Amino acid sequence: MITVGLDAGTTTISGVVYDCATRSVLKTRTLPNKGQINTAASWQNLQDAAIIWDTCQSLLDGFLKEYPDIAGIGLTGQMHGIVYVDKNGQAISPLATWQDGRGDKPYQNGNTYVDHLINKSDHHMATGFGLTTYFYDLQNGLLPDGTASLCTIADYIGIRLTRRKRPLLHASNAHGLGLFDLEQMQFDEEAVDKAGIDPEILPGVAQGETGIGETASGIPVWTAIGDNQASFLGAACNDYDVVANIGTSSQLSVRSKSLVTAEGLDIRPYVNGEYILVGAGLCGGSAYALLHGLLQEVLEMYGLDGRDKLYEKMEQAAGRVKDDENLLEIDTRFRGSRIKPEIRGAITLIGIDNFSVGHLAQGVMRGIVNELYEFYLQVPINLRTTEVMVGGGNALRHNTTLRALLAEQFGMDLIISPHIEEGAVGASMLACQ
Repeated sequence: MITVGLDAGTTTISGVVYDCATRSVLKTRTLPNKGQINTAASWQNLQDAAIIWDTCQSLLDGFLKEYPDIAGIGLTGQMHGIVYVDKNGQAISPLATWQDGRGDKPYQNGNTYVDHLINKSDHHMATGFGLTTYFYDLQNGLLPDGTASLCTIADYIGIRLTRRKRPLLHASNAHGLGLFDLEQMQFDEEAVDKAGIDPEILPGVAQGETGIGETASGIPVWTAIGDNQASFLGAACNDYDVVANIGTSSQLSVRSKSLVTAEGLDIRPYVNGEYILVGAGLCGGSAYALLHGLLQEVLEMYGLDGRDKLYEKMEQAAGRVKDDENLLEIDTRFRGSRIKPEIRGAITLIGIDNFSVGHLAQGVMRGIVNELYEFYLQVPINLRTTEVMVGGGNALRHNTTLRALLAEQFGMDLIISPHIEEGAVGASMLACQ
């Protein structure tokens, strides 16, 4: 049985062809997401849903030419953001992405739109959450004429593939919109009412993983799942319970068979009735890129480039720093944290013998790892019994020193996910059912 997974990401759109029997990827293709829309409002972050759909369709058409016996299509994509659709399931707005900032604009009595929703609903909300975006648009008369419902971009791809008229969301995507009841696995009706949101605008929520229809040629299409959940599935392959991903940002995800709470962590619906606890750093690998940028600036002051080998030289310098030397302590929360957005990073314990490129490079790596480990310490103790963790993301793939530091700090064996496009792989695995 061969399936396809499509991942409509923020900067790239990827697809894989997956062999369910051998659990192997037969084909991978990634294209740039060219849907970004430039707007006059700095707080807006919009993408063209039609361009994203066309790119996904192009990927699928290419796969079908080479593999005509595809038996299922799984979907994932950037979470939280929304597209408005009409009664026929057609997009009548751009995609307002998860990076959209309208929720942080002033609303009433010194509160932002996000503050207002939190106070009214007693739910965690953030700017970029779909129902935050909807609430702002509702209050400012910005809903497009003919709006019947809303959904994520991955769910919109599902609508276009199956010709559905109304979106049906997996709990993982519905939860990402906000005001979701994790026990009932439905939108929280009381919270929705208190927030002044019309429940008729809300999409349906599927019970578990299910098909949403078929393509014109009869290929079953499955409910789209959140990109975090799809990446966890694609990396862990149902074999492991802890996944650390370090790319531009960083993320630690731990699987739980039951609904639990943990301070400082999000708990999100997963698949098969399970959950994942998630700690997400706002900087992650971009903290290392920040140091790279500083060193590149120094080189340019002398008319040098060296960009191609600078990361390699940084890692070599970090590797020469021994554990028994005076180490720098670097807090890499340069963009703050989700709980404390106002805090910033710091470099401490600077001495005359440790203010070097190697110490800085290794210190930043340790800072990235330490933030993930702090998340792990918030995980309930009964979920911290594993001896193996899976790593993903370009920063981990290309940096052996970072991998060693991660394994050492967690006291686990680290294996790197064999799949580069974990999200698309996870979606394709879901379609194997």
